[in-house]
Amino acid sequence: MDYDWAPTFPAILPWIGILLLLLLPANRSLRAWWILVPLLVIGALRWTVSAFFGSIPSEAVDMMGGAFVGLAFGLSALWLASPYLSKPSRWVVFFLMLLVLEAASVLAYLGALDFSEAGLEVLSVLGFLAVMALIAAMALSLTARVCRRRPSAVLFSIVVYFWLAVLWAIPALAVWMISGLSGGFGPELYQMVIAALVMALATFAVVWPFVLLAFLSTWYRDRLFRFFRLGDPAPPAPPPATPPHCNP
Repeated sequence: MDYDWAPTFPAILPWIGILLLLLLPANRSLRAWWILVPLLVIGALRWTVSAFFGSIPSEAVDMMGGAFVGLAFGLSALWLASPYLSKPSRWVVFFLMLLVLEAASVLAYLGALDFSEAGLEVLSVLGFLAVMALIAAMALSLTARVCRRRPSAVLFSIVVYFWLAVLWAIPALAVWMISGLSGGFGPELYQMVIAALVMALATFAVVWPFVLLAFLSTWYRDRLFRFFRLGDPAPPAPPPATPPHCNP
C-alpha cells in the first residue's frame, strides 16, 4: 500500500520548530512545555471559527485561519527565545523581537501550506500576516512601556487591546483616505473603524492566551518580565546602621 506523506509532513514542520526551541538550554524544564497550551487553544479556536463560518469558501477561511495560527507559532517562538533576545538597548530588543515574530510566523504559515493548491492569493495573506505580526510586536512593546511600573494581567490585557485597536486603525484609515482621494466608491469611515476593531479583536484572541501564560506561570512570568522590563524592582534597602563600637 502506498502512502502520500506530502500533505502531512509540511503540517508538522511548525511543531518541529517549537520542539527544537524547547531543546535550547534555557528551555530545558518541564514548565517550558506550558507553551503548548495557548497553541492548542488557538488551534481549537480556529477549528470552531471554521465550523461556524462553514458557508464561506473553505479556501479563504483556511488561508486566513492559517495566518492567525502562524502568528500563534510566532508568539510561541518569541516566548521561548526571549532569554536570548535581551539586550541593553530597547530598540535592539524590539527589532530582535520583530525579527523572531515575523520569521517564525511566516515560516509556520508556509510550513503548513499545501503548495499544490496555493495560488497568488498566498502573497496577499503573507503581506497580511507580516502586518499583523508587526502590529502585535508594537502593541506588546507599547503595553510594556505603559504597564512597566504596575503590571497585572487585567491591566496588561486592556492596554494591549487598546494599542491593537489604535495600530489597526492606521492601515484602515489609510485605505479609507486612498479610496476617497481616488474618487472611487470606497468604504465608509464607520465601516473602516469597525473593521479595525474587529481585526484588533481577532489579533487579541491570538495574543491574549500568551499574555495569560506569562502572568499565570511563574516560570514564564519571570523571563518575560525581564524581557519586557516589567515591574522594575525597588532598590534594595540599606543595611541597618550599627552604632560605632568604642574600645574602652
